[in-house]
Amino acid sequence: MFFCWAGLAPAESDVPPAVELGPGTAGRFATPPPSDPAALERAWGQFELRLPVQGFPVAAPNCKDEIRLRWVALTPDATGRGAQLQARWKLLERIKALQATGSSAAPELLALDLRHYTRRNKAGHLQLQYCNAFVKDSAP
Repeated sequence: MFFCWAGLAPAESDVPPAVELGPGTAGRFATPPPSDPAALERAWGQFELRLPVQGFPVAAPNCKDEIRLRWVALTPDATGRGAQLQARWKLLERIKALQATGSSAAPELLALDLRHYTRRNKAGHLQLQYCNAFVKDSAP
């Protein structure tokens, strides 16, 4: 396995489920990640991790293998864009450290943004509609 999950809040809770990325268990990048802060800015702050669907804190009945954990684009006119880009760059660097062989970096806990690609099934349980999940941005 590439990762571990923790912090699953009940679907009925106001607290969103969270993903914990740990040393050697932080998934893999879907594409090569931005190489520097300027590249991240050109990518509108977006990058993606691929994580195995097994054990994901939100059911994903339409996914067979992987979930794409994504960061929403920061448009050029977004309020607080500079601070958010800086926070994402620091997070990206921490994720790279977690992926490094023999890492002793502290785990990262990422809250999921449930406004995108989710629904409740007939029993009221939260599900991903597709194989995408978004990370909720924290205030920088």
